[in-house]
Amino acid sequence: MSRLIPLFTVVLLLPGCLAYEESEMRILREQGEPAVLIEGLTNIYSDETDVAKIQKDFNELLKDWHGAEWLEESRKENFILKSRDVYVRDGKISAREIGIIESLKAAEITPTSDNSKIEMPWDGSDGDVVETNGKITKHDGKTFIEWPKDATELRVKARQTLKANFAASQPLMLNLLKQHIAKLAGEGK
Repeated sequence: MSRLIPLFTVVLLLPGCLAYEESEMRILREQGEPAVLIEGLTNIYSDETDVAKIQKDFNELLKDWHGAEWLEESRKENFILKSRDVYVRDGKISAREIGIIESLKAAEITPTSDNSKIEMPWDGSDGDVVETNGKITKHDGKTFIEWPKDATELRVKARQTLKANFAASQPLMLNLLKQHIAKLAGEGK
């Protein structure tokens, strides 16, 4: 998986051959820094067709999203994880995490050269921007999303093209998650 922001590589890195259709990042900084970071993925699926490999990807997804390893890794990236979950919404597997980032620099958001705005590089590897409250700009041969320097909310939503094996794996992954949720509910967790 490429990066929506650098933190994705540490706290949202999906295992195996998992992919997603949409990614979203919101940074809330009404009080300045540190800021609240909300990251989400929608329509998570395996790029495999073999049932055993899809099951393995699903198991890794649960392990990684519910395991303690991410807590330690996220702290190394100046991200304090507060909550993290995988769930079903609108018939799609979604995941969200909420945490605190010590500074915008941790999210690769820096002041522009004239210090009048803030900007984040966008290489397009997480898909096409479909929604943002910033402005997409280009300079020095690169693409950036920029916001007013004092913006209290920074938001970016991107969409990727579904991979070829989506239709084969998504229904199975969705069924596995529904079974997992039902099992947890039956256990009272």
